[in-house]
Amino acid sequence: MKKITFGLIILAISIIFLGCSSSTKEVSGVNKLKGIEYEIVENVPRNIENSIEDIKENQGYKVIESKENGKYIYIGLGEKNTGGYDIVIEKVEKDDNITKITIMEYKPKTDDMVTQAITYPYKIIKIEDIEDVKDIKVVTIKGKEFKIIE
Repeated sequence: MKKITFGLIILAISIIFLGCSSSTKEVSGVNKLKGIEYEIVENVPRNIENSIEDIKENQGYKVIESKENGKYIYIGLGEKNTGGYDIVIEKVEKDDNITKITIMEYKPKTDDMVTQAITYPYKIIKIEDIEDVKDIKVVTIKGKEFKIIE
């Protein structure tokens, strides 16, 4: 009897946690929001990695194309004097033929303990249906628009 009661308690707790999950659907690193599928890429191919080295000091975004692996979008904050900075992709949506990528920029608070080293915070995402760089817009949730890195 104790085993059945314990099992029912575990089942009830599981149902509660599953019911409280977020609305973003994430499957194998692929997020789907408003019909746009994108993947946050942690391990990029070597040729993409080399391109990032050339641009990481700049704030902005750039589409990096690889014949073998498709198109990647670099979004970076540029050179920072300490750690504690980060970018979170909030949403990716299509708006009047423009792919709009909304990000949240995180900065360390003045009393935060952070790495005392120069850092280059960035994210790489992959979106399959990007036609042209002019079709992309990267903005923060506060409305600050990032520029294209040439």
